[in-house]
Parts: sequence; structure tokens; C-alpha cells
Amino acid sequence: MVYSTPPTPTVESYKQQALEDLNADLSLGILAFPRKILVLGNKDIRVFQEASHLVDFEIYQYDNPHFVLRSGLHQEFSLIAACDDLFQSSFWDLKSLFERKTKNPFLFFKIDDLLEMENSEFESNLLNLSVEIKIHQIVKDTLGEDEITSDSSYQSRSNDKNVLEGELQHFLRGSVSENRKPEETLDQAIKIIRSQSR
Repeated sequence: MVYSTPPTPTVESYKQQALEDLNADLSLGILAFPRKILVLGNKDIRVFQEASHLVDFEIYQYDNPHFVLRSGLHQEFSLIAACDDLFQSSFWDLKSLFERKTKNPFLFFKIDDLLEMENSEFESNLLNLSVEIKIHQIVKDTLGEDEITSDSSYQSRSNDKNVLEGELQHFLRGSVSENRKPEETLDQAIKIIRSQSR
């Protein structure tokens, strides 16, 4: 008996599949994410409840970012806001730490910047985050998980997969930005925000 082997996927075939999936998902509507914000620091929580663009969000506050990281709580949030000098760590050091420890896309703001943000700017950030989450998920789904992790070439395959993930994400981001005018992006963001607030 002769068995045919399926063709080995190429970078171009991955790109084509990922772009088809992204376009299909975007035509159905942008992925929503949990409407909750992780606040790091001891800022009075009432100021978040008074900000018009944050009214629909649940606020979860923790003083210790290291506890949040060790417990894995940060993985449940797509929006994180932190004080400038929390636990003698600079904002940028904290942001860098969370970027290394978090698997999914998220937004990380200074508390004051988040509170002072205009509604349109906040909605635009949410739309971009939604697209980024969708791109991240489609790339993961397109490439799938490595089935064999115990052989000696795993590290090489893992590095190749990381490079391919990066290339696919860059390609999809470029496709989204080429196909959208800024007005369309903002209009879509407003529709999404309004539909979720009902």
C-alpha cells in the first residue's frame, strides 16, 4: 500500500489560513474581553467609578504586584493600571515584568493616564486590544500546539515556532491596518462599546 503524506505547511500557507480566519472573525464582530480592570496600588477606587469611560468596568485592586504575578491573577485581565512608584519599582519596570509574565495581549496604563484619557482615545485603545487578542488567538490556533516535546530537536522547533508566530502576527497586524481607515476603526470601536454596555 502506498500512503500519501500531506504536504508540509509553508509560511505562506500559514499566512493564508490565518488571514482567512482573521477576516472571518472580524466580519462577525470583534472579540470582547472581560470588562474588568486590575489596579495595582492604593489609589482611591471611587475615582475609577467616577470616570465616565470606566463606568462599565469592574475594578479589582491589589497593593502588591508580586502577589498578583505569583498567584496568576494577572492572566484574567486585559486592562491593568499601576501607580508610578509601586513597591519602589518604576512604572516601566512593572510594565516590563508583566509583559514577560503574561501570555495574552493586554494594556498597561499609569493610573493617572487612564483616568484622564478621553473617551474616544480609550475606545480606540479597546478596539486595538480586541484586534490584538483576536490575532494572538488565531496565530495560536493556526499553528496549534507542539505534540512532541521530548525529542532532542524540540528546542530548535520551539525557536522556529516562536519566529513563525512573530512573523504571522506581524503579517496579520499589517493586513488589518492596510484594510482599515482610521474613521472605520473608531466607528467600529464605538459600535462595539455601545453594544456591550447594554
